[in-house]
Amino acid sequence: MAGNHTRFKSPIATRHLARTDTGAAVTVQLGRPRRRRTGEFECPYRVRGLGRVKFGRALGEDSVQALQLAFEAVRLELEPHEATLSWYGEPGETGFPQYVPYTFGGRFRKRLEAMVTREIEREARRLEHRSKARRKASKDPLRRVNGRVDR
Repeated sequence: MAGNHTRFKSPIATRHLARTDTGAAVTVQLGRPRRRRTGEFECPYRVRGLGRVKFGRALGEDSVQALQLAFEAVRLELEPHEATLSWYGEPGETGFPQYVPYTFGGRFRKRLEAMVTREIEREARRLEHRSKARRKASKDPLRRVNGRVDR
């Protein structure tokens, strides 16, 4: 990847993360996807704040695929450091979710997406149930406080 940094012009997108162990900033930047002489597209990215600055690029058939794969490449760069990173104060979160591949065909991708949708709906129901239980408990005149009935 030598020389990649010289072609990394102004970023089109930037994300700021924080290191929970040192408080230092970690910056992720994505460059503009561009067509290569071969006809495919590349999307450069840069990660600063985890030691040496990491430059990379993702290749795709078109500019959108190159950008999508750059997100996945950044996720993989951050993954070893995930436990010590936070995004908007959420420890262990980078804001770069795992990519759902489409290289195994549409049926496989749709099956994975359906699984994700089911899990999202299940979590939403769980949180809604918990929220209702808390609201109900707060209206109860005989609320429990520290394991005892508060009268």
